[in-house]
Amino acid sequence: MGTGLPRHPRRQKVMAWMARDWRGPRYLAWGAAVLALTSLVTIGYYANAAHPGIDPDTAAYLGQASAILDSGHFVDPTRLPGYPTFIALLFLATGRGNLDAVSIAQGILYVLAALEFYAALCLMLRRAWVSALIVAPIAANTHLLSYVRPILSEGLALFLLASLALALVVFLRWPGARTFWGVTVALLALFLTRPEWMYLPLPLFLCLLMLAWRRGQLRRLLPTAILALGLLYGTLGGYVILNRVQNSCTCVTYISNVNLLGKVMQYRMEREAPPQYATMTHLVSVHVERGDADPWNVIREDYPPLHRDYFALAGEYSAAIIREHPVEFVAKSGPVAAAALTTVNPFIPIAPHGPFATPLLAINAAITTLMRKLLPFFPLLGAGWLLWMLWWRRKPSVLAEAMGLFALLGGYGLLLTIFGGYVYYARLRAPYTPLLLIVVWGSAVLAALWLGGRALAWWRARHADASVRPGKQPAL
Repeated sequence: MGTGLPRHPRRQKVMAWMARDWRGPRYLAWGAAVLALTSLVTIGYYANAAHPGIDPDTAAYLGQASAILDSGHFVDPTRLPGYPTFIALLFLATGRGNLDAVSIAQGILYVLAALEFYAALCLMLRRAWVSALIVAPIAANTHLLSYVRPILSEGLALFLLASLALALVVFLRWPGARTFWGVTVALLALFLTRPEWMYLPLPLFLCLLMLAWRRGQLRRLLPTAILALGLLYGTLGGYVILNRVQNSCTCVTYISNVNLLGKVMQYRMEREAPPQYATMTHLVSVHVERGDADPWNVIREDYPPLHRDYFALAGEYSAAIIREHPVEFVAKSGPVAAAALTTVNPFIPIAPHGPFATPLLAINAAITTLMRKLLPFFPLLGAGWLLWMLWWRRKPSVLAEAMGLFALLGGYGLLLTIFGGYVYYARLRAPYTPLLLIVVWGSAVLAALWLGGRALAWWRARHADASVRPGKQPAL
């Protein structure tokens, strides 16, 4: 005997929601437009760049992926396991050494990242076409695709940052333990892929707890935040212990020692070390004086103390200089900040005579101009959104809070690039560039819409007054 209920209630609910969406905000239609734009530009760029790009770092990632497949060793003193595990899984699915599969998978992740940013903006703005307009420079960004195509971790890191951004907006819309754990999982995946993000949970959780306190939810979320922080740094601490046991490296990655040395050489501060580093000072000075600022050339020198404990001496020497001269170090970082925001050089340039070269070059020219003109405004606009998010007298607003958190993520990444990177600024900036664009380009779009709305309201009010004003009586 029938119950009278529909056979497929879930399907009918979905169809009803799609019908309401088409008559209303049209999130699906504009999302399909974002999907089509990102997919077409990605496919065109991949067709133009016939082969995945290779970098010296690629060998390290592939070597660790092989170690994972051969012996199950996920811990390595050079690279964190996130990206090598991604490669290993793809090798299992498509065949070992299939770099094309890895590159294509990264292109798919880029398309998904654009959709994640679109979804986050829809939750923030409740206006589909505005969200699509703001995400358009990300969807069609050939500069970012030039770092997604090669066998490098930038593509995966960009996707994970997009996932974190979406998780944060979901938490702001529906604050609770479950959505907080979504943020935690995204953070864990991110800093197991790129080590520079391992300090982010502290300022980010502090901001989230402050927002929870303003909403009267601090007591409910504080235990979850403490457990999540313990999980994140417990995992990191366990990784360091395993690295020491398996590889005799008490560190997350020894690359930080090389990067610190690179910053000292870049700023010509090599002679400012304490006296106990006299031999190291002389060794570095010889390279700098002949115009060689590559720290890896110093690392390769035949100086046994430098090679102990994964170049720990290079890190200690550099850290001692920076601790003794912090003001000089920060002052010399000013020009680096400008370069980090304005440098737009692709890893794999568009081939002028390759497939789809004409539209790709036109898109690339527009994107390059947009980024060089807009990104320098990020420090001002990012600080403005962050202060507005923290302003205690502000009314609760998902838009203000989400833009403030995006500014925090982008600002964090920028500071790490400025103070930790000595070369390849465009590459280091690639994973968080979408966040910079959302803050800057999004601010411009929202400001234009606000001004346009005010102008339209003024025009309508003026014409409404004119229509009710009594006309002049004709002269007798």
